[in-house]
Amino acid sequence: MRNEIKSVLSEISTLSLGEVKNYFRKALKNSGFKVYGEDYIHGIKSYKSSSVALFFTYVPEEFKIEGELVRGEGVFFNCSIAAFIAILSHNSPQNIEVIISDVSDRRLPKIKSNSAIVVYPTELKVANEQPALERLKIEISTVGGSSAYPGQGISSLYRAIDVTERLRLLEIEVVSLVAKHKYSSLPSKAEIILDIWGRETGEMKKKVYRALVGLDCKFDVIESVDSFYLDEDEEIVTKLKKAIEQYGEVNIEAIGGSVVLGNINSKGVKAVAFGPGKAEMSLSRGEKVGINELVDFGNILREFLRS
Repeated sequence: MRNEIKSVLSEISTLSLGEVKNYFRKALKNSGFKVYGEDYIHGIKSYKSSSVALFFTYVPEEFKIEGELVRGEGVFFNCSIAAFIAILSHNSPQNIEVIISDVSDRRLPKIKSNSAIVVYPTELKVANEQPALERLKIEISTVGGSSAYPGQGISSLYRAIDVTERLRLLEIEVVSLVAKHKYSSLPSKAEIILDIWGRETGEMKKKVYRALVGLDCKFDVIESVDSFYLDEDEEIVTKLKKAIEQYGEVNIEAIGGSVVLGNINSKGVKAVAFGPGKAEMSLSRGEKVGINELVDFGNILREFLRS
């Protein structure tokens, strides 16, 4: 498993985004999957009522293999796919659906399976619980003016900095900040996307509104996911726990970071999150994962698929 994972990582590390997606498609087709989708990849193999769906996320960022470590933004997600491809090189799992989507693609294909594993950094713990989420978009508009005469206008980035500072005091995660401008003008519009996790999302949203009073911002809820809890006696959980037991200690935990996990459960699919890496390091410059953890993930996933 170790050599196979390293081999896959070495191959995809030199490919462009389009080439990587074609690489994944080819690997699935060579293992007998019927593959659908263009922007995302949806593979189906010997579907039955007991089939399970695997959701992977691909992050189009460069990464480096340094001995027994892989470093780079998105390596938790990309290396998880590599481990799955390594499984396919020796095994041909049956009765599964596989979805591989770009990290920026919020769409989900309609799946047939009643249960799913969302591959997400949990340090190889089973995540069967997640709080509610509201994803907010904050729009900031200013009179940008010309970059040649900055005194005649205000960059929306200056106003956005004030907003992010106030949000930081509330310990709210800012997912992204984008400034928009035309030609040589200073940015006149900025968009901030932030996530509010917790049982009291409504109360926290009020705190955000109050904190940003006077900054002339426009708010919009662009995504909302209910909280969920999946009982440990559910088949998807018991089978995954059994596979983990062969390689280490079983731990069950709650997470608060996977929008995909919340969306899938809201559609009636019994899903858990599971994968290598620490969630707090996910999609950061300091992200790194050990080859040993990837080998454990690959072995556990292979045992699970055999069941």
